[in-house]
Amino acid sequence: MFDARGSVKVSLTRTRAFNHAERALASLHGRITRSDLQSGLIEATFPMSWRSWGEIFMVHISGEDGAVILNVSSRPRTLMFGFMDFGKNADNVRRFVTGPAFDSSVIEAQY
Repeated sequence: MFDARGSVKVSLTRTRAFNHAERALASLHGRITRSDLQSGLIEATFPMSWRSWGEIFMVHISGEDGAVILNVSSRPRTLMFGFMDFGKNADNVRRFVTGPAFDSSVIEAQY
């Protein structure tokens, strides 16, 4: 599959990291479909483009205040034609992890 994964460790509180993640997704034109601060989960979809039929983007937030880890993944929204993403899922992860929403608070990023 063309699933892509990455993570970013930030020096924020869990609540602030959660809010930054929501803003980052909005700035990338993701539509948040599920958002639960208690469980640390955000799910968003990206629209269809010439590169793919759309993607599902997940953010799982864990860790302690001051060392919060956001594990992210992007996968095709549909299995039909999901084999052609032209690097879109990897691009979604890279743009989220390296985006300006976390700039000064990033401790470590992997994508």
